[in-house]
Amino acid sequence: MRTDYRLMPLPLWGVVVLFVAVVFACAIAAETPSPADEIQDNGWPRSFDTDQYNILLYQPQVDSWKDFGRITFRAAISIAQKDQDDRTYGTIRVSAATQVSITSRLVQISDRKIEELIFPDVPVADAERLKAAVLAISPSDKAITISLDRIIAQLDVNQVKVRKVDISLAPPKIIASEKPAVMVIFMGKPRFKPITGSNLLFAVNTNWDVFLDSDASTYYLLHGKSWLVTDNLEKGPWAAATTLPETLTKLPADDNWKDVRAAIPLVPAEDVPVVFVSHEPAELIVTAGAPELEPLSGTKLMLVVNTDSDLFFNTADKQYYVLAAGRWFKAGVLAGPWTAASAALPQDFKNIPEDSDANGVLASVPGTAEANEAVILASIPQKATVSRQGVTLDVTYAGAPQFKPIETTSVQVASNSPFNVFLVDSKYYCCYNAVWFVAQQPTGPWAVCDAVPPAIYTIPPTSPQYNVTYVTVYDSTPTTVETGYTAGYSGQTVAATGAVMFGMGMLVGDELDDCYDYHHHDDYYCYYPYSSCYVSYGCGAYYHSYYGNYVTAGGVYGPYGGAGHYAAYNPATGVYSRGAAIYGPNGAAGYRAAYNPSTGNAGYRAGGGNAYSSWGRAGVTNGEDWVRGGYRSGPGGSVGAIQGSGGAAAIRRQDQYGNGTTVIRSKDGDIYAGRDGNVYKKTDDGWEQQSAANRTRTAQGTNSVQPRTNRPTAQPVTPARPSIVPASAVRQVPPQAGNLQREASARHRGEINASRSQQFQRSGSQYAPRRSGSYQGGGGSRGGGGSRGGGRR
Repeated sequence: MRTDYRLMPLPLWGVVVLFVAVVFACAIAAETPSPADEIQDNGWPRSFDTDQYNILLYQPQVDSWKDFGRITFRAAISIAQKDQDDRTYGTIRVSAATQVSITSRLVQISDRKIEELIFPDVPVADAERLKAAVLAISPSDKAITISLDRIIAQLDVNQVKVRKVDISLAPPKIIASEKPAVMVIFMGKPRFKPITGSNLLFAVNTNWDVFLDSDASTYYLLHGKSWLVTDNLEKGPWAAATTLPETLTKLPADDNWKDVRAAIPLVPAEDVPVVFVSHEPAELIVTAGAPELEPLSGTKLMLVVNTDSDLFFNTADKQYYVLAAGRWFKAGVLAGPWTAASAALPQDFKNIPEDSDANGVLASVPGTAEANEAVILASIPQKATVSRQGVTLDVTYAGAPQFKPIETTSVQVASNSPFNVFLVDSKYYCCYNAVWFVAQQPTGPWAVCDAVPPAIYTIPPTSPQYNVTYVTVYDSTPTTVETGYTAGYSGQTVAATGAVMFGMGMLVGDELDDCYDYHHHDDYYCYYPYSSCYVSYGCGAYYHSYYGNYVTAGGVYGPYGGAGHYAAYNPATGVYSRGAAIYGPNGAAGYRAAYNPSTGNAGYRAGGGNAYSSWGRAGVTNGEDWVRGGYRSGPGGSVGAIQGSGGAAAIRRQDQYGNGTTVIRSKDGDIYAGRDGNVYKKTDDGWEQQSAANRTRTAQGTNSVQPRTNRPTAQPVTPARPSIVPASAVRQVPPQAGNLQREASARHRGEINASRSQQFQRSGSQYAPRRSGSYQGGGGSRGGGGSRGGGRR
């Protein structure tokens, strides 16, 4: 948590003590960098001081963000001499380059070009001196940061380049239970592998620890720290185990069985959940008894409060509605049958109050502000610079490489490799962790690819490899390649309905059995699963507004993350890996462990990140690097704050991005730059005009200015008193000022979203619970951050 030093007026000794304390604290921070010193967008307006002037820069108003690479914005500014209270208002229009850190929700603005700088109420000669002062405090080579949430809130989704896809909206298998329950999903028919030196076999195609005692024909399921047992895997019933096979206590002491050995000796289960077994990805709804309904104000919807699922009852059509993987399904009763509802969702879903416990679903309701923001976020690329010499790849196959055609394309894909390997025009291409590689042979050697063949981008959404079409090579040099991906690579697909959904929603059924390749007379199995961003279901995926992607906490879908990310054994490498509690190419805030019993090496990854994080910074420099470089105190800066007696708070930061700015929080902060060059203030009674243009917008003799290399030194000037038009004279915004009312609403929304994002990041939690209770009965309440208002009930 950031430390703020706030005080009321103090005697001189108090000021000295405070100064010493701040300096001492900053010195310690410089020696011991801490995440608490991270650079943030602390609010607007921002104050700059020169020897003669105090300058306020108000929050930028975004006009365009072309390809999310270069932004154009307007901003109101005001300037006053230090010994005077009167402020002169002006407007500034800027274009700049941007770099985005989606993980940190920040945008770096650099290489700024001032397109126009106007002081309407000042004579031309005096205005030049004011402009010089403004240019001096903000050199174009000094980067500044602004919250990504503030910018997204201002964008019109219709002006953003969005890739919409027709994806499957058909319902998966949906099972409801009024008792605690878990869902054991086998990806295809259950497959087991013998454990060397014992009569035990373990399931390789589920994300649960399931064992078969071949002598007794008995199945054992590890549920938390307890064991369940049955003689019939498919139908049950399951009971609490009272004994365990002796061979289970003699498992090898390696990471393959770490979780299992931690549950030995036997701890009798106090509560036995209902165990459902499925051969394909399925969804589970668990209620604590019969559904309990709570009305949602202003709608005919009732929220089911005794479940962790996003479940509603619509009194208008007497239908239940459930949200799964971003898709809506409806049924007259929870037992089903369920039908698709995403394309014709009742209007009342748009009216769900933002301050209700149901607000987390708004990102999946097309047309809402939350849904539009999710669509924009999913369209922003995460870029990285890849060294041609510093990155290598080792692609493995089960036996000799085998390829099969992808329907409707000229592309072939490897059918016996865990890697996405493609054959196009006699060359081989592999997309791994959002970096493209190319080779002359299927086994390599592999080099970083600087030109992906267009045929790759014809892979249809029905293909399990479709997500690679969201990875693009943008530019290259003799030593580096600039690459990037959008959210579709990790499964966040913008559907034709206008909402972000998880994966393609394909129900693969019996096709899952084709994933297996038997090798060396069944000595072991090779299992290359469909990715989670293809199957969509069986993991409880839901949209996490702060990560901007879909996540799951596992729970009822297995201790290792559910369908799509489950235990898998690769005979080519000897690696037995168990998947994560988050869904993306590597996980934005989850955990993944992979263990190689032949080498004893184990790899772990946890915490926030993206597809490029796994490469390390030596070979791949991603868009997060500028954030990491500026996040620390010392070279990155330090922070302190003061509280004055006038009711306005100020946060002071000196760093390589803020240029010694002070953020002022006061009642005068709601100032806007109109498109007409005038400055307006939003009040409770309407709009007040803070300036009146007295110049002609022509090339000669105006107050506009272009940036200069040699800026004149600011000279003293007595600013004219601001020409404030009484509120009674300007109640409505003049048409030529632009849509200031919409911009005011967007600013308010951006302020709220930015504040919540920062609070979430400072909390240090991987998940922000959106349910206060747990009704799943299989491993705890689902976490996430989709909620804006805390836990339910």
